[in-house]
Amino acid sequence: MKNSLKNVAGEQPDNSSILTRMEDILFHSKEYIFAAKEDCTLIFANEQWRRYHSLDTDSSLIGMKMTEISPIIISEEMWTQFVTRVKQAKGQQIVIELSNPMPLYPELELLEGTLYYQSDENGAGIIWGFGRDKTKQLHHEQELERQNEKLKEAKEKAENSDHNKSAFLANMSHEIRTPLNAIVGFSRIIAESDRAEDRKNYYDMVASNSERLLQLINEILDLSKMEAGRIEFVIAPVRLHQMCKEVYEAHQFRCPEDVKLIFEPSDDQIRISTDKNRIIQVLSNLIGNAFKFTTHGSISYGYRRVGKQIEFHVTDTGTGIAPEKIDTVFDRFVKANNTVQGTGLGLSICKTIVEKLGGDISVASIPNRQTTFSFTLPNRLEEEEEMPSLFDTEMQPKPAEAPVPQAQQPAAETPPAPVAPAAPTPASTESNDGQRKVVLVAEDENYNYILVKAILGKKYDLVHAVDGIKAVQLFKDSNPDVILMDMRMPNLGGLDATRIIRELSADVPIIAFTAFAFDQDKQAAYEAGCNDFLTKPFRQEDLLDIIVKWAFRA
Repeated sequence: MKNSLKNVAGEQPDNSSILTRMEDILFHSKEYIFAAKEDCTLIFANEQWRRYHSLDTDSSLIGMKMTEISPIIISEEMWTQFVTRVKQAKGQQIVIELSNPMPLYPELELLEGTLYYQSDENGAGIIWGFGRDKTKQLHHEQELERQNEKLKEAKEKAENSDHNKSAFLANMSHEIRTPLNAIVGFSRIIAESDRAEDRKNYYDMVASNSERLLQLINEILDLSKMEAGRIEFVIAPVRLHQMCKEVYEAHQFRCPEDVKLIFEPSDDQIRISTDKNRIIQVLSNLIGNAFKFTTHGSISYGYRRVGKQIEFHVTDTGTGIAPEKIDTVFDRFVKANNTVQGTGLGLSICKTIVEKLGGDISVASIPNRQTTFSFTLPNRLEEEEEMPSLFDTEMQPKPAEAPVPQAQQPAAETPPAPVAPAAPTPASTESNDGQRKVVLVAEDENYNYILVKAILGKKYDLVHAVDGIKAVQLFKDSNPDVILMDMRMPNLGGLDATRIIRELSADVPIIAFTAFAFDQDKQAAYEAGCNDFLTKPFRQEDLLDIIVKWAFRA
């Protein structure tokens, strides 16, 4: 039978019915309730406690020790430490939490216990324990934590997406305005130029920037199609050797000075069923990307058969990719180097195309030494699919054809090269009679400098700095009357260069001269120390007016 509370309290209450009722309430409580003497003898255990300790409801507790049945109190020494801790609370309750306290009942994952110490009239101590199953609360808290973590991830993702889109819009503005500036400016210059040779050079610059703008628009359209799931593929047999030769012929004349473009031929009989134009697009993007980061050495590309796949590679000896950025280079709007041209879409588009064609793309890089982009395609060509004879005839190399050269450029077919950057000294220092003003133009885009020179060169002496570091150096050497400062340049940007120059001089007028046109860009320029702001593309009249305004200020 269950023990009477009078045995626990050590006294007989006046009203036995109340005592009996209290005993019944405690015994059938949903909490786990026990009472034990300081010597570890169990004197009361309710129904719930007995159930989890494999005791019958009517089992006698006489002489039963806690250490004999509790999976928690496994030794008298542990019980003694337990009692000492409760007694030191001096009548205050102690709350403990036990994880998976009952090995035989794994569904009880968390038990919260409240412990009290009570002395009877004879001074004997009794430990009362009340336990509650907190498993549901634990699950609820864990679910809340998971939901909070998901909300946190969603919030971070949304913030990153918003940041990336904002950066993309700012970058798009710059990338569109930069070639547009040259197109608008040189178109006006062509109309006003008297020399046929100058008109031809300016026309070539308009054509080059038009091509750059067209490529940008094509990337944006490709991105739009991919997001809408409407990217189109035309699958047909492709002979890889001939396709790679076409890529070489399209890019050899665009190769930077001191850099060789090398096609590494493989099995010239390999043919696969794929979208030729899309593969050329991927190779062109990768080679064009390598052009931006390689100033000497070589850019090599090729393919080889690897089991049931064809592996392509594009390897350059350029600046490489920083380790912390290598995992994100295929993400949209991400650029490994913000000082170079580009939308941050090219590699993302390459990844989408390759994956849609059943392959994978990856990158490996050693900073300042080498970068290799590799992608694979299935080596498949349906056996019943026959190559048209006309196709074979056109794609076969001619018997007398010489090996593909390594970036040799025939002089007769080479288009006019862009004018080299001006030397970092005043254009007419020796002939300066004191009347002409000196304008320092900090501009890394050669086309833009040539345009400025065409507009200002007849009235002003120009000094050209190709980056922010040169701008600071030339400011000290040339003592210009006004500075046109591009905001985004390699090595040292326009904002930082402006801050440095402001430490050297508080008076020299500095005009922010940039394709970034948002309000925050203007604010940043003014905070850095610029006096005025001119957005690309610009009108000739605006450039002339702003130079007069600051060069001849009172």
